[in-house]
Amino acid sequence: MSRYENYTKTSSNYDDNRIAPGLQIIRRLFEGLRPRSDSPRLLDAGCGTGAYLAALHGCGGTLVGLELNEGMLGRARAKLDEFDDIVLDHGSVLSMPYGDGEFDLVMFNQVLHHLDGEDGEGGGWPKLSQALAETRRVLRANGALLINTCTQQQLADGFWYAPLIPLAIGRMARRYIPVPALLELLDEHGLRSSAREVPFGDSFYGERALDPSGPFDAAWRSGDSVWALATPMELQEALQQLQIMHDAGTVDAFVAQREQLRRGVGQCIFIEARVSRPTGARGAPATSSS
Repeated sequence: MSRYENYTKTSSNYDDNRIAPGLQIIRRLFEGLRPRSDSPRLLDAGCGTGAYLAALHGCGGTLVGLELNEGMLGRARAKLDEFDDIVLDHGSVLSMPYGDGEFDLVMFNQVLHHLDGEDGEGGGWPKLSQALAETRRVLRANGALLINTCTQQQLADGFWYAPLIPLAIGRMARRYIPVPALLELLDEHGLRSSAREVPFGDSFYGERALDPSGPFDAAWRSGDSVWALATPMELQEALQQLQIMHDAGTVDAFVAQREQLRRGVGQCIFIEARVSRPTGARGAPATSSS
């Protein structure tokens, strides 16, 4: 699905350099569904290597992961096949292999920016719209959607290395639909935003989040696909800048200053939406005849 990140290659070490932020938000929402369903069903759409599913194992109900990339799916199966409450499927979020109304909760964790090109290919975000239509179709009448995405400010200020690769950050920012536009698109598909939350204390990189030598390691860089948008020349220049700071003894101060910015904006935002109206076939908004 991704047009710029080779996840078949990245999957081999993805789990070594990436964690799943916002788990407390997902657990709280999923557990809140229990009064409405004896065995709630959750779909992790674009589940990658299954990091979120692994963390949610044992929470109750059935956890389903859908992933298109065979490499990422293979890694997920290697660590999750032993769990009876987790099901893994190969497929696209643009045409989900499920029946209508199968799930109580659907979540997209850092998936949306891989669907369309920059600025939504002219502003319409066609593939995101298609994915949301499919989401609405597979959700039950009282279901919920949870989207983990980034704001443009978070991309600029939430990652200490952003000033090293400003052009790549700019390209990435244009792949993320702005939150106001996302809320409008959700409403168009019968999904009304009900809550927003930023996990300020969480980082995508975990223990190595502030490692000033991280960018020199290709495996470390694979933990954030923004590095895949940097040209070879831009990467070379970024590493040269970083080496100069290392040699001058200023790199720790630089990282600390950037970390202060991150604490104020976070690295991602979770947007919860609830089903607000019925839909017709294959996720199309229902219409009435006059």
